[in-house]
Amino acid sequence: MEQALARPGTPRESHLIGLLIGELDQLPEKDQRTARQTQREYDTL
Repeated sequence: MEQALARPGTPRESHLIGLLIGELDQLPEKDQRTARQTQREYDTL
């Protein structure tokens, strides 16, 4: 896992992020907002 974090944008990491985003629709609204904020923070790294 540390290797994936060390190299952002690897195919495996992109797939995992896609899976997480796909699961957002199943979360309560409050959790969806938290997950989106976390994704925005990650994208700025």
